[in-house]
Amino acid sequence: MTEDINEAVPEEMSPETQESINTGYNYPGIIAGVLMVILPFTGKWWQLTFGDGALYIGASPFSLTVFTFGEQIISPLLTSLTAALSVITIIFGIALIAGSILSNDPKQKTVSEILVKSGSLKVLYIVIFFLIAVTAAGIGFQQYFTMYGLNGSFPLLSGFSEMVMQAGEFSIMIPVRSAITPAYYLAIITAIIGIASRIYAKKRL
Repeated sequence: MTEDINEAVPEEMSPETQESINTGYNYPGIIAGVLMVILPFTGKWWQLTFGDGALYIGASPFSLTVFTFGEQIISPLLTSLTAALSVITIIFGIALIAGSILSNDPKQKTVSEILVKSGSLKVLYIVIFFLIAVTAAGIGFQQYFTMYGLNGSFPLLSGFSEMVMQAGEFSIMIPVRSAITPAYYLAIITAIIGIASRIYAKKRL
């Protein structure tokens, strides 16, 4: 009877066995890291056209293009900032990939945890900040156009509308289009996978 009881009690796992269970590649982190490296090269996240060539804005956290009546407006400061953010995002993407690969090595668990934490949520912050910035810009454009006598709704994130400008007895209709591009949706997917990589890493501690 005593022998049966002893047989029913599971043996404690050795430290080596526990380490082997808690190791393994962080595949969500690898995928998110690769997408982070690609993200700065996927193009504009949001586009706005006002009238027929009067104004065009193509924006992402990594680049800004502005044309007014066919002439490009360049801001050296904004160009430098977007370039810096591109480099930073790529660096954190590489860090996330490295941390996700090192998670397979028990001796590098601390380093892996630091690298995954440093890179996993960066795109989420960028996506949220960009959404707030575009919304604020849309509201600012609405107030600016209204101040100069243009009436009508302004498509903040995505859509089409016509703003009306009165010129004596005549009304001039000015088309306004804005659109969220597929690149922004890819950024959202990257942010979600980044969150998953952080959760995955915590479960393996």
